Amino acid sequence: MADSVTIDFSQLDGVAELLSDRNTARATANVMRSTVHAMAAEIGRGVRVEAPVNERVLRKSIRWRRVRTDFGTGEFGSDVTIDRRAFYWQFIEFGTDVLEANTFIRRAVDKWIPTAATSLRTNFGNKLEAYLARRARREGINR
Repeated sequence: MADSVTIDFSQLDGVAELLSDRNTARATANVMRSTVHAMAAEIGRGVRVEAPVNERVLRKSIRWRRVRTDFGTGEFGSDVTIDRRAFYWQFIEFGTDVLEANTFIRRAVDKWIPTAATSLRTNFGNKLEAYLARRARREGINR
């Protein structure tokens, strides 16, 4: 997809402090990476919903995956992609001389953007709680 959505979460309370603390930096980075991937999955599901109903191959071709980044940068990424077998998605999204544009990707992203902050809080909270529960179990076993 030609466009990308970049969201800066550096202003959120507490996340910057967690990332700066050496003891919790890696764990917090893993939780944030997982959160970003969950948010990409939400966008991908939205794109699938907005895709034309009669385009079954296109709907199945919409995928989301993590993007490798350097650990020290504090940047995490996930892509929502469309497989090559649905190469014609561009013709549907942008239109052609004879086909009117059906901007299903733009609609999905536009619907998701107002819910981004809530989505971040929910996903981050869920992932953080799961991490803390795993950590508590691990520490309980090691005693």
